[in-house]
Amino acid sequence: MTTLWILLFATTLLAALAYFAQVYPHRPLVLVALVPGLLSVGLVASGELFWWLVGLDTVALGLVVADLAALPWRATLTAERQVGLIASLGGVHPVTLTISNLRQRDLVVSIRDGVPEALEADPEEFTVVLRGRSRSTVHYQMRASRRGAFTLSAVYLRVRSRWGLWQRLITCQVESRVNVYPDMKQLGEYAILARTNRLSLLGVRRTRKIGRDNEFERLRDYTLDDSYKHIDWRATARRHKLTVKDFQANQSQRI
Repeated sequence: MTTLWILLFATTLLAALAYFAQVYPHRPLVLVALVPGLLSVGLVASGELFWWLVGLDTVALGLVVADLAALPWRATLTAERQVGLIASLGGVHPVTLTISNLRQRDLVVSIRDGVPEALEADPEEFTVVLRGRSRSTVHYQMRASRRGAFTLSAVYLRVRSRWGLWQRLITCQVESRVNVYPDMKQLGEYAILARTNRLSLLGVRRTRKIGRDNEFERLRDYTLDDSYKHIDWRATARRHKLTVKDFQANQSQRI
């Protein structure tokens, strides 16, 4: 019955720590609690282990409480983000995070940026060792899957206690705005290929319409990929610059 009350108290305490202080047990804490648990099984077979179990429980409890008291507070860590205001759709956008440790001792910190669902971070998480009174800078690449205005509101940190029995989640409010637009470089490449009649390199195929592709559209400057047959010699002599004719499909319709 006593063991049941102890388990109930421990469960309630852990739930309160997780809800109010964002503190959670780490894997080593399970190993620390496992040793008294195994001795409790042996206590059923032999009553001589009772005082050993009481002493071990006292030591383990003191270790757990001391490590919990040494867990860094939220004000111990600060975060900064450097990111450009404009990003290209599907392109790589660099982001820099700077984490500062205001405490004297070293800390093991896991870093994860709060990017929206439409933005993909690579890599998604970092784990660094922050020296006392120092800062660390990490870099990652962000890629957008759709256009729009997005807000990066926070940087999430997970810091471990001195002996690694506990971990605390810290949310640093760092707001940055990123506007994602179509890739202008790709549009420029499309314009060059369209001007030189090489859209087939992008997989664009022309559909044959009624009429012929011999209807004059415009005059433009000659490029190396143009056929000499399309050179307009009169316009060339008048402009003193090689000039070619552009043609389009005949747009006339039968009545």
